Amino acid sequence: MTVEDVYRSENILVKKIGAFSKDNLVISFDSYTDRPHLDRPGFGEHFFQKNSIDCIHVLSRTNTWYQYPEMGNVIDGGIEELFVDAIV
Repeated sequence: MTVEDVYRSENILVKKIGAFSKDNLVISFDSYTDRPHLDRPGFGEHFFQKNSIDCIHVLSRTNTWYQYPEMGNVIDGGIEELFVDAIV
């Protein structure tokens, strides 16, 4: 299993957890949180690890529904390359 921070800013964290298989990929967006920091598990992270499913977790520091100025950087920063193996 590998864990990689693909993108990190003050407000957004995109992390990839995987190297299990290229057969499945789950992308999760964290929900409302009372913990205003990024050092926490992504939605379903432990379940997916336990079941050997690759994941990309997108977490936000606050509850502004991912409306941060750097969201364009997240998309333009090469994150689409993470999805190449999942597209059939």
